[in-house]
Amino acid sequence: MSDYLIYKRGLKVTIVSLCLLVCLAYESGDYIYWNQRRYLTWEDFRVKRQVLKEEKYVAGTDCSCKILIRPEGSLIHLQVNAVVNKMGSWVKESSRNAKVLAHEQGHFDIVEINARNFRRDIKAHAFKAATYSSELDSMTRVCWAETNAEQDLYDKETAHSNNSEAQSAWLKKIELDLKASEAYANPEITFLAEGLW
Repeated sequence: MSDYLIYKRGLKVTIVSLCLLVCLAYESGDYIYWNQRRYLTWEDFRVKRQVLKEEKYVAGTDCSCKILIRPEGSLIHLQVNAVVNKMGSWVKESSRNAKVLAHEQGHFDIVEINARNFRRDIKAHAFKAATYSSELDSMTRVCWAETNAEQDLYDKETAHSNNSEAQSAWLKKIELDLKASEAYANPEITFLAEGLW
């Protein structure tokens, strides 16, 4: 099993084999796994960086999706988690306010919604043993291209949280999308790859 990293516009998707379980323990202190009871706080934004006065961004959340793969006979076990890397997230000191934090939480929630959509698509797909890895890779690329497009649209329409009316509408949409996708909230998925072993 190989490791995959996909980068686009700051969103990173990592697919790793569960054979590297040490990775989980190593990351636990720096990563926040999405949970409906755990919201981002400013303490989660650990990077101290110089923000240029004319820079339009006041915060950045390093959201990603971690996908762990463990084959077992003809069964493939996946764990798909939306995460935030605290060591990649930053905020301009003068912008630590509830409005900006809610906007950044929205980015994290969008990753979770798309992780749920990915889980839904995985469950519906008929994988073949000989090609399951490339099929999974292709599905991952499509899903995260869609995630990046939605993140860009969110920032554009909300003007990075500065358009209060649009921000409020987006937060309502995100809340509805989370409720609509609750059936796929479990990060663990198992599927059958016909003809494997």
